[in-house]
Amino acid sequence: MKFTAVLIIASFAFILFLFACGSPSVSTNKAPQFVSSNPLNNATDVSTDTTLSWTFNDPENDSLTYELFFGENKNTAPSIYKGYSNSYKPNLEPSKTYYWKIIAYDGKNTPTQVGSCFLLLK
Repeated sequence: MKFTAVLIIASFAFILFLFACGSPSVSTNKAPQFVSSNPLNNATDVSTDTTLSWTFNDPENDSLTYELFFGENKNTAPSIYKGYSNSYKPNLEPSKTYYWKIIAYDGKNTPTQVGSCFLLLK
């Protein structure tokens, strides 16, 4: 009888504890979202003194790292930068088309990729 009363009280206390703390919430971390890049995709008359820059937002404000692929061939542009900076100043030559792709990582999701290209005419 004493054991049953203790068991009932313990069960009741546990139920109160669950209601007081709430049920565990499951949060889903979202991937970074592309905002903008400079120069814009398909820009022309781009100066050879241009610095590439990009902006991503992370819904949970996770720290972001970036990987930049850059070159004259869209399919084989090598990775030339990995890090926290959201800009890079490449050596550019006039009258050439360059392709670039940025991948943003938040360490928790599938990376977000953005491809871009521009033509230098100056």
